[in-house]
Order: sequence, then structure tokens, then C-alpha cells
Amino acid sequence: MTGTRAGLALPVTAFLLAAAARVAVVLATPTPYAFDAFQRWAGRHHLLVRDWQPGAQLLIALVAALGGDHQVARLALSLVAALGVAAGAVAARRMAGPAGDPAAQAAGWLFVPVGVFGPWLCWSAALYQEGTYLALVLGGLALALRARAGEGRWWPADLLVGLAALTRTEGLPLVALYLSWRRDPRALVAAVGPLAWIALRALAGPGYAPSPVDYADWEGLTDRLSATAWLADLGLLGRQAFDSGGLLLLALGLVGGALALRRGAPAARLVLLFLLAQAAAVAGWLAGLETAIVRMQVVPAALLGLLAAAGLGPLLRSPPRRAAAALLAALLAALGLQDGLGLARRAAAAFAPEARLLAELPAPAAGGPVLVSPRTGLGTRDRHDGCEVLLGLSELREGRDLVCQGWPASTGPAPVLRATWADGRYRLEALP
Repeated sequence: MTGTRAGLALPVTAFLLAAAARVAVVLATPTPYAFDAFQRWAGRHHLLVRDWQPGAQLLIALVAALGGDHQVARLALSLVAALGVAAGAVAARRMAGPAGDPAAQAAGWLFVPVGVFGPWLCWSAALYQEGTYLALVLGGLALALRARAGEGRWWPADLLVGLAALTRTEGLPLVALYLSWRRDPRALVAAVGPLAWIALRALAGPGYAPSPVDYADWEGLTDRLSATAWLADLGLLGRQAFDSGGLLLLALGLVGGALALRRGAPAARLVLLFLLAQAAAVAGWLAGLETAIVRMQVVPAALLGLLAAAGLGPLLRSPPRRAAAALLAALLAALGLQDGLGLARRAAAAFAPEARLLAELPAPAAGGPVLVSPRTGLGTRDRHDGCEVLLGLSELREGRDLVCQGWPASTGPAPVLRATWADGRYRLEALP
């Protein structure tokens, strides 16, 4: 095998395995899941939705413009996430040592099962931004390590890291940390992302709101914040991490990070800083949402996995050690796939009532919209309702195809059908 082919084997295999796992999740859960995803699909004809960065929404809007449905949008985001897994494997290999070193190669392969870590698999196969964000961060890091070795240019790495700030709020401090690591005026290319986001917010203002639900997680935080409740939520997050294997990744990542730092692995300190910044974001997220959710594990787990692979890979210099590590990695990948599929199926099952209602509705509603009296008290802080689910599962438009009781009065046509939530199901009837 030539050097070029050997170098491509790792990222190509990592991409194919990560993509196959995510496609399996999408096919196993034709019902999309979770409320941010519903809002994104309901706002698919807009680039700016709520106060969210437009990185992932750009792909969703592009799919919608080309005539694709939410399944196609999920597949597109899944492929982007798989690119991030491939980039993470390359970054681990480059952090661990020279390209020809078998131990460095082992480090790259150790990252592959991290790419099917259950929460990462589940939420990057949905209409969420974690997969896109990690693709930019890990892709930028892999390119930066390549440039550092004199094998490429810096500006593509700087640009990818900068674009992370257009995908998640955590990308803003991440860009600052990256610039402090680069210490080169030319790295200000990375400032394009933050500056573009500031300009978009200043010029466009708040984004499209597909529902009247208040998404301001930080509003009234000082009145709502309780140290006791926050610690209880942290404990819940710990239990969720135990179930997913996140605590194992935490232990391996801390050990691997310490070894990588002691060895002077390139960018090890930067990845640790990224991890600390993300931990601070999770702490704030716990306070804002007033609960722990599995999705909080995704970005920390990817960074911990990178440190674990880069730090522990150089210990695998003998064939027996590499064989044992390969068996363990295969086992962890299988468990991650099982967990990710289970998480996705449970998340999708929560919205089965709305899916059943959509199957009963005429398409489009005959002669006018359907008036919906939805189930309420859904999602984090009990602020969501079934109308959001209906809009996020379908091609229906609020006001034209659906009128929701409790939402601002519609100026569209009068409803001809009524769907009422009662006794655990929606009941559909014609209106006089």
C-alpha cells in the first residue's frame, strides 16, 4: 500500500463507519425528535431562526430549497457529522506522533469508536448543530496540525475554526482560545465567523420564530437559580453519563490528556482549554434549562475522546497491545451504536401522538386549516406544545394549514377541522 493510500485509510474508514451508523439512526427513526429540531424544520425557509447561529440551518434551508424533506436534511447533517469523526481521527493521529509511527496510527484508530458514542450518534443524526459544530472544530484542528507540520497552509484551518462561531455560541470563546494558541496576525482569518455573526445580528435582528414559545434560557436566571437544584441536575447528568459510557470517556480523556501534555503533544493544551470552556458552557446550560439532558455530553465527549486517543495511542507499540485495544474499541463501538439507536428511538417515540394525527389529516386539510388544541407542558421547562411538534414533523404551515389554540390569533382562513388532545390521544372532528 502506498503512503498516500495508507494515509487515507484512516479518515475514509472513520467517515464510512460514522456515516453508516448515522444513516442507520435516521432510517430507524423516520419521526424526527426534540424541539429545537422541530423549530429548525418549521423555519426551514429562513436562514436565521430564533437567536441561533445559522451554521446548521444553512444546510437545512438548502435541503428544503432543493425539495428535500426532513429525512433528507437529517441525512445531510449526518454526513457532515461523519466528516467531523474522520477529522477527529486524523487530529488524534497527528497529535500522537509522526505519520509513519505505528503508535500514532493506533491513536487515530482509537478515535474511531468515539465517533459512534451514543449521544453524539443520536444528536448528530437529528436536526441539531452539534455534528456540524464538531466537524468545523475537529476539521480545523486537523488542518492546523497539518500546517504545523509544514504539510499545508494555515488559512483553511483558521477559517474552519472561525466558522464554528457561526454554528454554536460556544464557538465564540473557542475562536479566542484558538487565536491565543496561534499567536499570528494571519490567524485573524478566524475572526470572520464571530464578526459575521455580530453583523448578522445587528443587521437582521432576531430570527424567525416558528412558535410563540420563549426560548430565552437565560431570562430570569438569577431568580430561578438554586445551588441545590443545580447540584441535583449535575448528579442527573452524571447518571446519564454513566449509562452512555461518558464517565469512562472522562477517565480515559483525563489520563490521555495528562500523558499528551507530559509528552508535549501538539495542540494538547489547546484541546484541554476547549474542554474547559465547554465544561463552563455545560454548567451554564444546566442552570438555564433547569435540568440535565443527554445532549450535553456530545461536545465534551468528542474532546475527551480526542485526548484519550492522542494520549493513550503511543502506549500501543506492541502488536498484542494494539490487538487488545482493537477488540476493546470494537466492543465500545457496538455499545455506542446500540445506545445511540436506543436514545433516538426513545426520543422519537415521545412524539408518536402527533405523528398519528398527521397520518389522519387530509393533505392538505380539505378546504381550510385544522384547529389544534394541543397537548402542553412538553420539553425542557414544560414550555412546549404539540403544535410545535406538528409543524416540525410535516410540511404544514401555521395559519395556512394549522391554527393552534393558545397561540396568537391567525388571520388566515377559518378552520374546517378540529384536533383536540384528550385522554392520551388526539380526537379529530369536522367543524360546522
